[in-house]
Amino acid sequence: MPSLQKEPHLQAVDGMRQQVRRFLDIGISAESPAYLQLTRALSGAQQILDNIDQIAGAK
Repeated sequence: MPSLQKEPHLQAVDGMRQQVRRFLDIGISAESPAYLQLTRALSGAQQILDNIDQIAGAK
């Protein structure tokens, strides 16, 4: 069951952003499969946060 609690999603987004920064700092290509997978996951987690905000605003 999906969680509508923001905190776990915020922590996940923060951790993924830190990892993206590490990738860029050490020169991993933005075309690398690992980088692309990470940025897709980050985008999905951010969308979940946006959806949680919309659901909370509708209540």
